[in-house]
Amino acid sequence: MDTACINKYSPTLSIAVDDNTPEVKITEAIPDFATGQEVDNAGYAKAFKTYTISALNGKAEIPLGIVPLYVTYTGNPPVITSALTSTGTIGTAFSYQITATNSPTSFNAAGLPAGLSVSTGGLISGTPSTIGTSSVTISATNAGGTGSAGLTLSVYSACDVNRDGSTNVVDVQLQVNQALGVAACTSDLNRDGFCNVIDVQRGVNAGLGGQCVLGP
Repeated sequence: MDTACINKYSPTLSIAVDDNTPEVKITEAIPDFATGQEVDNAGYAKAFKTYTISALNGKAEIPLGIVPLYVTYTGNPPVITSALTSTGTIGTAFSYQITATNSPTSFNAAGLPAGLSVSTGGLISGTPSTIGTSSVTISATNAGGTGSAGLTLSVYSACDVNRDGSTNVVDVQLQVNQALGVAACTSDLNRDGFCNVIDVQRGVNAGLGGQCVLGP
């Protein structure tokens, strides 16, 4: 064995021994990460460090050899920083950028709804073709490992203006309000105790200068 490389998150060294060796130890524990090692500003060990490998038989330690170990710091894995909820509209172009710390080199997303895909640069895009809420696992990877998080992605009907999962008179009312530039319906125009589609129609008629032709 000449050299070995260990990672901060898996500081292990594989040692091949025969079946008659009950236990193997290293005289100085391999660090997590590199306690006592001299490390430069870039995070890399400056020199080899020597470890002695011994076999234990319950009575004595039998030296097996010396391993020069070069410890390389691979850095921390990414941490997802982009929003963990997002919404889209069926039949309408959608985009969402995955972002993360620690300089990711690639991204991925599992569980995307139909019509969407993810690039290696972390851009989820496409045109969703199904309505519903998906639990998507987004991830970012670098030399130090992979960081992941759950993204709740909801796709709504274009008619579901208030994004409550159903299309009803409230959405119709909101569409009319948007068309008229009104933030919300506040008037029971026909005085029946409800703000409903009849009032919406009256509001439209009034805005257009016409007459109401339905209802009281």
